[in-house]
Amino acid sequence: MGLDEYNKVFDVIDTTCAKGKRDYGLFLLLWANVLRRGEVAKLRVGDFDDHENTLTVYGKGKGNDSTRIDLNPFVAEAIAEKLHQLGQISQVLCVTHQPLVAAMADRHFRVDKQVITENKGNKENNGHPEQRTVVRVTSLDNLTKRREELAQLAGGKSAQEAIAFAESLLTQAANHRRKS
Repeated sequence: MGLDEYNKVFDVIDTTCAKGKRDYGLFLLLWANVLRRGEVAKLRVGDFDDHENTLTVYGKGKGNDSTRIDLNPFVAEAIAEKLHQLGQISQVLCVTHQPLVAAMADRHFRVDKQVITENKGNKENNGHPEQRTVVRVTSLDNLTKRREELAQLAGGKSAQEAIAFAESLLTQAANHRRKS
C-alpha cells in the first residue's frame, strides 16, 4: 500500500465526531509508528504519557522489551477523548499521572500514599521497625483544587506555566463535554 492509498483512507475519516477521531487516531498510531494490531491491543492507559506525548509499547519486534514512541498530538487527544466517551456509557475508574486524562474526568480525586515507620522493633519481625502504609483519598471538588492538582501533574518550567497549562486542559475538557 503506497502513500496515496494511505492518504485516501485518512481523507474519508470524519474527524468531527468521536468515532472518527478514534479511528483517525488509531490509524495514525498504527501507520506512523509501524505498530501491529497485537501491539496496540496490549496497550494500557498507564502506557500513555500525554505530557511527553509518548506511548510505551511492549513486545515491539522480537521479545518483550518496551519501546517508548512519540505520539502525534492528535493521537494523544483521541486517547483522552475515548476514555471520556467510555465514561458516558459506563463507570470508568482511571488511575493516572497524565494531566490530559485527569482533566477529562467528571470527578477527580487525589490519592496520597504514606509509609509510616514505627521504631519499636519486636521479636516477631526480628527487631526491625514496623511499617504500615496509609492511603488518603481527597475529592478535588472545586475548580481551584483541580487546577492546582493538574498543574502539579504537568510540572513545567515554572508554577505559572503549569497553572496556565492546567487551565487550558480544563477549558478543553469543558468544551469537549459541551459538544458530547
